[in-house]
Amino acid sequence: MEFVRVVQPRSFLASQAGLTALAVALSCAAAASYAVYQSPFAPLLVGLGLCGAAVLASWVRRPVWALYAAIAAVFLPAGILPASWQSDLNRGMTVVACGVWLIAVIVQRRPVIVTGAARWMLVFIGWAAFTLFWADDVSAAWIGIQAYALRLLLCLLLIANLVRTRDQLDGLMATLALCGWVLIAACAASLVAEGYAPGSRLQILSMNENQAGVLALMTMMGVLWQAMRVDQAHRMAAVLVGSLFISLALLVTAATGSRGSAISFVVTFAVFWLWQPTRIWGKLGLVILLVAVLVAPFVFTTLAARFAVERGDTLLGRREDLWLAAWRMILDHPWTGVGIFNAPQAMVRYVEATRGVGQFESVAIHNPVLTIWAETGLPGLLLYMAVPVSATATFVHHWLRDKRAGDRRLTPYYALIAAIAAGYLVSWIKGGGVEADRAYFLLLALLTLPSHLVLERRSDAGGEGGGSSPRVREGWLIW
Repeated sequence: MEFVRVVQPRSFLASQAGLTALAVALSCAAAASYAVYQSPFAPLLVGLGLCGAAVLASWVRRPVWALYAAIAAVFLPAGILPASWQSDLNRGMTVVACGVWLIAVIVQRRPVIVTGAARWMLVFIGWAAFTLFWADDVSAAWIGIQAYALRLLLCLLLIANLVRTRDQLDGLMATLALCGWVLIAACAASLVAEGYAPGSRLQILSMNENQAGVLALMTMMGVLWQAMRVDQAHRMAAVLVGSLFISLALLVTAATGSRGSAISFVVTFAVFWLWQPTRIWGKLGLVILLVAVLVAPFVFTTLAARFAVERGDTLLGRREDLWLAAWRMILDHPWTGVGIFNAPQAMVRYVEATRGVGQFESVAIHNPVLTIWAETGLPGLLLYMAVPVSATATFVHHWLRDKRAGDRRLTPYYALIAAIAAGYLVSWIKGGGVEADRAYFLLLALLTLPSHLVLERRSDAGGEGGGSSPRVREGWLIW
């Protein structure tokens, strides 16, 4: 009998040896863990640590993955985790993503892009730090500076440097879409656990009722972007998925009774009609809204009652009184303000006479412009407002440039972002504590994204200028 010897490739034998060595090393680490940490969970902790190290190594190779993870952590609905855990997770993931990116910059010598909006925000943070000298509550001021710094790092710096290609933009939008479906799942869980009574405001976990609709609007952007990016063969399925999310997002907004969010959705769908790539979503939004009103009118009971302005209320929720009190505070501190993140505490004594809220420790102004002016004075207001002005100017400039060049590759992006931005800003201007809102800074980052997006050479880009060579658009390069 003749025996045939099977010779395995050297790479296969090497991989077997590597896997064997890895298994032996893991077994030794698990056994040694008992000597370090006397607990039956010691091997599990070792395994989690090794998995974390592997994930971190993969993030160093592709830092954009760390950015996606940080975005997902920041946009998780409040209440999924204990408040302290979720806060630590948000900050920790932002710091990790920033650290991974810095390693990539040093090792791979990547250029650092700083947009105009990021530069203005950096100067604003510097002025805000200067207000520490006269802030009554220094700890609150430090929290405010930290919040703005983290928003600057995550949205205005990391997105500008890590979302540079169409595939990376698709990944960012997919992350937002995932956050949107998590929000819908959280809403469903709240309905199952607590039920819903028509006329009441639905509470989703520990989220503020006015935040749920805004988060649904922002994450809807990711769902619709995915639907707009599919090929013709899967277009119908994509439209159905987009329509399903729009339906659920509208129901969430109606059930929470947020007037600002409802107006934001109406404005967004109206702007959808102005652009050809998004016109289908404007039509579907109108149809879905009409069908929902006819089929489930009880869901809109709370929203209708709030728009009807019940006794003792106003269409703006009596925010006019707060704005008047804030203006009085601004007149007392027009140039320096009361210190970053100190306006809510300082507001109490200004509204005691008009609304009788002296028993509260803090009162939100519910207007980000007045809040910034009251906290940082006129210099801080000018620096802060330079950020959205710069981001909007960048967005409009590149849209007009592409339009003149006949380059239609980013037209769906311009259409989607313009509509979402118009809708969001309608409710942002009267929101409480939204001057450092995560959604607001994400929107600023998306407005500046065309300035640093690298477009590949494509023959089917459309228009005479569509086949231009790869380009990095306007941006401030360091390194």
